[in-house]
Amino acid sequence: MKLFKFVFVLLLVTCSLATVFAEEANITVEAVKDAEPAKDTEVTRFVEVDETVEPSDSYHLSINNQKVPVFTDQDVELPADAANAKVRLVVAPEKQFTYGGVSLGYPRYFTFESDLSEPEVKLWSLSGNKAVLMIQRYPVEMNHRAMAEQLLPSFGEGNSTLSECEITLNNVKTAGSLVVTTIGEGTIAQEIYSFEMKAGSLLLILQDTLEPAGKNSGEFTAFRDQLSKTFKITR
Repeated sequence: MKLFKFVFVLLLVTCSLATVFAEEANITVEAVKDAEPAKDTEVTRFVEVDETVEPSDSYHLSINNQKVPVFTDQDVELPADAANAKVRLVVAPEKQFTYGGVSLGYPRYFTFESDLSEPEVKLWSLSGNKAVLMIQRYPVEMNHRAMAEQLLPSFGEGNSTLSECEITLNNVKTAGSLVVTTIGEGTIAQEIYSFEMKAGSLLLILQDTLEPAGKNSGEFTAFRDQLSKTFKITR
């Protein structure tokens, strides 16, 4: 229970800093907007996807050892040898996150949370038992090092260390900052990565509750590998 409270406090601190960054980002954006001259331009409106909705499960039919994808409100074309076959509806073990200009796969048992309360700032978190991924979109440039340096004093003097880390995403090596925090018997590691986007920037914070020996949890290791193989920037 103490470890759970410790992890929860770290998440609150990280989310609080994200809110501060969001407020600063909005101030910057508003200043830029005020400075821009008025233009007579035609505005094209698009129907936006509700990015607060949890990604849905995906299914397929297993028919004679063949996989047939199943989609809501769409007919299913069965194979020719499907007569009298045994059919099983199978749920995929992972979900697809497709918000904020990124796409990635994650375990379906992970919980989903979103916060789009700040204009032009979007925050999501995907949480397992020990592994957590925070996905944050900002309208201005954000840097993994700056975020890491902001986290250090929030966790208390002498409780955290800052170093470098690296992850391979879609066959591309990406440098980041690693914050390791120990309070009492619990140790949390947070890998922070930043990306320039066509509009604004993206922060990924990959968090793990370390094992007693200081090693990453099995859940984190598996999810990090899944993220490495499935993560893509889509816009």
